[in-house]
Amino acid sequence: SLFFIPAISALMKGFSEMPTYLGTMDSVKTTTEDGVLYAQTDNGLVEAVQATASDLAKLPFDGMAEGLYQVGTGNTGAAAALAVSGMAMTSIMLASAFTMKRPAPGWKPEGWVDDSSSLNAAPSLEVDEVMRTPQFYLLGTTMACMVAGSYGLFSVAKPLMNEVFNSSLPLIVTAGFTSSYLMALSVANLGGRFTMASLSDSIGCKNTFNMIIGGSLPIFLAAPVLVSQVADTKAAMPLYLFCGSTFAAVALGCGIISTTPAYEAALFGSKNVGAVHGRMLLFNSMGAVAGPALFVNLRSRSELSAMQDLLTKVDPMRFEAQFGVGTDQAQGLIDAKTLSIAKLMELLPPETLAITTDPTPFIYDTSWQAIAGLVCVSAVSHNMIRPVDLSKYQGNK
Repeated sequence: SLFFIPAISALMKGFSEMPTYLGTMDSVKTTTEDGVLYAQTDNGLVEAVQATASDLAKLPFDGMAEGLYQVGTGNTGAAAALAVSGMAMTSIMLASAFTMKRPAPGWKPEGWVDDSSSLNAAPSLEVDEVMRTPQFYLLGTTMACMVAGSYGLFSVAKPLMNEVFNSSLPLIVTAGFTSSYLMALSVANLGGRFTMASLSDSIGCKNTFNMIIGGSLPIFLAAPVLVSQVADTKAAMPLYLFCGSTFAAVALGCGIISTTPAYEAALFGSKNVGAVHGRMLLFNSMGAVAGPALFVNLRSRSELSAMQDLLTKVDPMRFEAQFGVGTDQAQGLIDAKTLSIAKLMELLPPETLAITTDPTPFIYDTSWQAIAGLVCVSAVSHNMIRPVDLSKYQGNK
């Protein structure tokens, strides 16, 4: 991940193309049909999108002017960049696979001692028996709920940084700052796995899990508070605290992944831990799906709720002059991505704007609360784990 982020950013920059600029809103004749904005050009009507200064600030491109851009033109370079990186990784994996060879018959590392007899003598559950124990599912639930926050944060880190902090601290939260933040999360991912695995060797798996869970909960609960402080004070310190705390959250969440195999060995025995962990990874996959889905869906719901609230406050005449339809038809504009919170804020009457807070920085608040709820679920499930009844072990009839 440390290599992928800068590599994919460089590739996207190389393959990207700017969209066709049509002009400012005042210089181009526009019309709205069925919630879609069209601009009059020499070649007739073309679908267009309005980009404000706040919209452009979220993009990693320089030199773009406010105004109308033709829909369907331009290219972020993402598809080509992913294709190139995919081919490169496939080539590396194939080369590695063909390079690896089995050792010569009878070869052993120098000083190697065969301890397979002691391993087989240690009490261990068979895989089928493990799958029938409640401890397996409790540990899996703990793992899934904890990694959901880390995976979810990874999936929205870039848009989150732009949407939540860019409007308050535009000189700090630049495209470079956001890229550095993503790199820092990658370091947290790697560092957390090493650190937590080493720590579990010293204090035990159960204590390590309790420390991870106990440390993660206040971080997720504090995230909306730090966001609010940045929005209210425009100070940089809460932003840095947010970056540091989310770095710690990712390190803790990813540390769960590296600590789980040792926990499985402690619960079920070490003989079949490889096969058991292979099944445990199903819970990791569930967390990898649930975390990003929670962040994205709850963010969308919060954004829609904020827009519906702003629609009750905008000047109806200015809205109709801007979009060609009344506020009662705003849903079509929302579905077509023509309408945004920033555009609605521009249409508020001055006296209303003076007392209205931009809701954009707070659209992730429900996501943080949901992830904190999952951490609570993991705390309950983890503390329900008890040692497996030794009478079920092999050789203990």
